[in-house]
Amino acid sequence: MTLIPQLEQHSRKSSFREKLIEHLFISELLKLSWLEGGCSLEIAKPEVDNQGYDLIAEQNKVIRHIQLKAAHREAKTAKQTVHSALFSKPSGCVVWVYFDEKTLELGPFLFFGDTAGLPLSSIEGFKVAKHTKADTKGVKSERPQIREIKKIKFDKYETVREIYKLLFEPVAASCYVAYDSKSPSAKLSVESDNSQEGFPKILRIEQWSKHPEQKNYKIIRAYLDLENMNGSVQLNDFRRHCSDNGISKFNAHYASMKTDKGNSHGRIFYDKNGEVYIWPRVREEIEKFF
Repeated sequence: MTLIPQLEQHSRKSSFREKLIEHLFISELLKLSWLEGGCSLEIAKPEVDNQGYDLIAEQNKVIRHIQLKAAHREAKTAKQTVHSALFSKPSGCVVWVYFDEKTLELGPFLFFGDTAGLPLSSIEGFKVAKHTKADTKGVKSERPQIREIKKIKFDKYETVREIYKLLFEPVAASCYVAYDSKSPSAKLSVESDNSQEGFPKILRIEQWSKHPEQKNYKIIRAYLDLENMNGSVQLNDFRRHCSDNGISKFNAHYASMKTDKGNSHGRIFYDKNGEVYIWPRVREEIEKFF
């Protein structure tokens, strides 16, 4: 048997490597499901690969259609192609797995998607991809079902545990409220405690107001600007507006501004049916300082 030099092996055996990275990633997810005591993670693969995803993963009643991309840590790839069908899935996402070329250790990870239970943002605004090879006239024709997603649109995470939580940790039920959708500013009937005790990190708002360069300040300001222009704020518009104004890693910051758990930033926002709201108690504080 002839041994292939390692660098050459990466190019000559790319299909083998792609499958290997996929299995390593799946094993890490299964290991985390085991360690957390649930052992409830289910993994399946599509029989036909024409809908833009490589894996179907289900846990915590969250079904993720996942498209996997892989690249070694020194790769210069600046974009990925995504099938438009992935945008129609209830919780579709793309996980871009980086790996060490010598050891095949996984990480870091890039994520393009939303919190568990929410679909990808609108397909609008993403460039239609073209074939890599030109026709006889030298023209590279478009691929109508494929979109180009630039690397800057992905959020970066260092560990597979962060990706695991992002994939399967649903929004807490206490984040939902009964409201009059025709009057977002009307008095809300909040299902969880709306007192200051129910918002233990609310004092951070005053601190953020003193630092306009800080991400949390910029995100709150972006929300208020959109609300002032449109009367209400749609999640897709909110995400796009932040991205257009240079606020990176929106998904991660937004998720951290919806909960008081752990090292999160604290509950500021909640969303329902694609529309984003500020908790009434939090709005009182924001109006004092913003």
